[in-house]
Amino acid sequence: MFFSKPKYFHLSSNYLLANRSEIDHYLKLKRLEPEYYLKAYDYFCEHPKDFDGATIVKDLDDLFGIDLSALRHDYDYIVNLKRYNGLKWLKMKLKYDYKYGRSMELLGKSILVSYLRVVLLWLSTPFYLIITRI
Repeated sequence: MFFSKPKYFHLSSNYLLANRSEIDHYLKLKRLEPEYYLKAYDYFCEHPKDFDGATIVKDLDDLFGIDLSALRHDYDYIVNLKRYNGLKWLKMKLKYDYKYGRSMELLGKSILVSYLRVVLLWLSTPFYLIITRI
């Protein structure tokens, strides 16, 4: 279960639709722009097997058993990052990783946890390249 995938997006479509509006409201209360998060949410509603969530640490959920920062980060990796190659890919990966940490901070996670995860993602970049290019 160390790297188990969350089952959130395998729930009923009615449940997901109801939670979508709650997530929108929650993000607005946090004074965040919900559009990007909801775009990612909609993507994973259509592609539930793609959502990986927060690797290793599973207690970073914001609402309903979902980590919204991980939602956005997974979307960035799966949909956006594959558009790039070479140094542009590296620049965008580092940028998406930083945005992940910033999102965690804005959603109320500790600064230590937020940016420690960013540093670990940056350090894992060579391994990520090897794993995804095989």
